[in-house]
Amino acid sequence: MLPDSRSLSARLKTAPAAPPLSRAEQRRAAPARALLGLFILLLLAGCTGGSDAVVPPTVPVKGKVTAEGQPVSSGQVTFVQESTDDKYKFRSPSGQIDSSGNYELFTEGKAGAPEGKYKVMVTPSMVPVPGAKAAPKAPFNPKYQNAKSTPLDVEVKSGTSSYDLKLSH
Repeated sequence: MLPDSRSLSARLKTAPAAPPLSRAEQRRAAPARALLGLFILLLLAGCTGGSDAVVPPTVPVKGKVTAEGQPVSSGQVTFVQESTDDKYKFRSPSGQIDSSGNYELFTEGKAGAPEGKYKVMVTPSMVPVPGAKAAPKAPFNPKYQNAKSTPLDVEVKSGTSSYDLKLSH
């Protein structure tokens, strides 16, 4: 049987109140409250679509990533624009590599990438295997992890959707 609201209300009114904080305790708690407030503001800014992204139309971009003929089984592919148009502002198109080496790009949540010329970066998964003593080693040359050193470049065009990436050690 549930208590009626009067008895519940009476119990709530008789609960002892927490003693007020002393001035010293209030001064010590102030920085923590300020940090908590800042954290909440940053969290809200990230959740409210604070991005001012303007994305041009995208075209499908998919492909397979291999290293020395074998599929790269994890990581990320990122297409970095070689030139930008001032009227468009968006993050580099990117996508996850699945266990078969396949990837699909997304730009600001939209499938595909805008047409244009790109440098292609491939970064390995950095999730360690349980019990491992070091970060996993990439199954390909580290030059592919940097837009300035990667030899991979592609031109995304309408009508072409498959962009296979062949990496070396």
